[in-house]
This record gives sequence, structure tokens and C-alpha cells, in this order.
Amino acid sequence: MIPDFREESCTYLMLRLKVALKKEKGAFSFLGTSTQVKTVEGAFPKSGYAVDVTCREEKDTYLITLTPFSKKQE
Repeated sequence: MIPDFREESCTYLMLRLKVALKKEKGAFSFLGTSTQVKTVEGAFPKSGYAVDVTCREEKDTYLITLTPFSKKQE
């Protein structure tokens, strides 16, 4: 099941993602809002993660996937 973080503030979202990414070895996906997309797109490429965003059918809902860069991509 994909975690739904749409109700989280951007600050709390970043804390939740930090914890989740420590547990995951590969890509991590979650549902977020357009505001959260902007926050994640600004922060995670600098932290070594590619950000992929897919619009969902629900209003203001996006599937956000964070994938760690390989050594070659950095």
C-alpha cells in the first residue's frame, strides 16, 4: 500500500520521508499534494534522490517517487 501524506505539513512530511528513506534500500513512493511536490522537487535532488511525479485522478493528488541516484548519476 502506498503511504498517503497529503494531510501532512511540508515540515512534518520531510521528517517522515527522512525516516522512511532510512528504512528503504531503493525507491520510495507516496501520495502528496502540489505543494508537497514543490517541496520535494526542491530538496531531494540535492540529497541524492531523483524525483518522479505522476498526476492522479483525485484532485490535487500526485504519486511522488524518490529514487536514490546511482554513483554514475552523481
